[in-house]
Amino acid sequence: MNTLLQRSITAVFFVAVMLLGIYAHQYSMLLLFGVVCVGGIWEYQTLVQNFNFHKHPKPQNDHYWQALLGTTIYFVLSMVLLQWLAVWYLAILLPLPYLLLVKELFDAASPNPFARAAIHLLGWIYVAIPLALLNYLAIDTNGLFAPNRIVGILLLIWANDAVAYLAGSKIGSSPLFKRVSPKKTWEGTISGIIGTMIVASALCFVMPQSFTVMQWYGIAILVACFSTIGDLIESVLKRNVGVKDSGNLLPGHGGILDRFDALLFVIPFIWVFVFLTTK
Repeated sequence: MNTLLQRSITAVFFVAVMLLGIYAHQYSMLLLFGVVCVGGIWEYQTLVQNFNFHKHPKPQNDHYWQALLGTTIYFVLSMVLLQWLAVWYLAILLPLPYLLLVKELFDAASPNPFARAAIHLLGWIYVAIPLALLNYLAIDTNGLFAPNRIVGILLLIWANDAVAYLAGSKIGSSPLFKRVSPKKTWEGTISGIIGTMIVASALCFVMPQSFTVMQWYGIAILVACFSTIGDLIESVLKRNVGVKDSGNLLPGHGGILDRFDALLFVIPFIWVFVFLTTK
């Protein structure tokens, strides 16, 4: 199977699963991004295993318990934000960073417990918390489940990524950040911004009940600015550990982090913006 066909089949399957999971029910969306959370933290742990901790032995495999704890954070925080659980349930999460230090303290193979604990904690912040905020964003001003909100945000991110890639491959000649991602260009980035704003204009008419016109354009600006940065940050992580893709779960597209790096980074900014602009 040639690469283009493989990428196309994977893309169709990926989009279908995403749309089905988001639109089917609020519970299915919660579970969908729970799966994304597990996969994202698993890949993150796989990548950081390759860090050289001052030439000491590589850390042992922490995938299982890291994925379990990270997903616990995702579900508890999501359900508190959705008001399915009382706020005091957040107290369950408070001991987790300290338990990381306890675990590293008693791990004989951990010569640098603070560095490893910080790296593990960053994985929870990087993956679990943005996905939990995404569930909250799916609730409109009337307290009703509004999946169009999430699909609209995804469309903006996909538009920015697709247009930037196509334009960059055709007319790109000025590197945006050569040290991190030589293939990203200013021409592609600017084209991606234009494409994102065009899609935002369409969403103002197609999904007028999801966000206000001002919010749609504000979200588009945030996507144009921060989704590219999110992609660059994941590229830095992969470059630091010497891999091309974060995983191979999606043939032709890499792993979970490769597909959701922009979303993970931009969601906290969108959440704050929507929170501040919602009366």
